[in-house]
Amino acid sequence: MKKRSKEKPADDGHQMPSWREVFLYFLFLGFVNVGGPVAQITMMYNHMVERRKWLTEDRFVKIMAFCHMLPGPEALQLAIYVGYLKRKLWGGILAGLTFILPGAIVMIVLSWLYVKYGKLPPVNNALYVLKPAVLGIIAAGIIKLGRAAIRNIFLALLLVGAFVGMRFGGINFLLILVIAGALNLLIEQGWPRLKIGASTLPVTIGAFTL
Repeated sequence: MKKRSKEKPADDGHQMPSWREVFLYFLFLGFVNVGGPVAQITMMYNHMVERRKWLTEDRFVKIMAFCHMLPGPEALQLAIYVGYLKRKLWGGILAGLTFILPGAIVMIVLSWLYVKYGKLPPVNNALYVLKPAVLGIIAAGIIKLGRAAIRNIFLALLLVGAFVGMRFGGINFLLILVIAGALNLLIEQGWPRLKIGASTLPVTIGAFTL
C-alpha cells in the first residue's frame, strides 16, 4: 500500500503551499501591496490563481465576495482566509501577520519622513505624479477582477444595478450586497430550494445586521 504524502492536496485540487512558501509569499506581499484593496486583491489573484495555482478562479472570486461582506480591510481578510484554507489556524495567523507587519513598518518610516521633509517641493511633486499612476493600477485591477467575476448577463445586470444604486440612489453598501446575493440565489436555486445553509449564511447575517 502506498504511503500518503505528508503534504495533503489542496481542497480544491490545486497546489498546497508549504509553510515556507506561505511565509515568504505573504511577507513579500506585505512589502509591495500598494494601491489600495483593489490593487492588492488583483495582485493576489495574479499570484494565487494564475501563477502559483493555489486556488481556482471560481474559488478566489467566492472568497473575495465573502470578504467584502465582513467589516475591515478586504485584502487582509482574504490573505488570512487563504492562509487558513491552506494551513489551518496557524496558517491564517501567519498570513495575516506577514501581510500587515511590513506595511505597518513602512508606513511608520514614511510618515516620519513626510513629517520631516513633506513640505519640500520635490517631495510634493513626486506625490502629485504618483496619483494618476495609482489610479491606473486600480483601474487595471477593476477590469481584471471584473472579467473573473462577471460571467453572464445576469451578473452584468447586478453590476450595473449596484453601481446605479450606490452612485445615484445613495443605497447602503451592505444592503446592495445583501440584495445582490439574495437575487443571485433566487435565480440559481429558486425560492423553494432557498434554505439557510453555508451558501446563504453570509446573506442572512448581512440582512440582520442592517
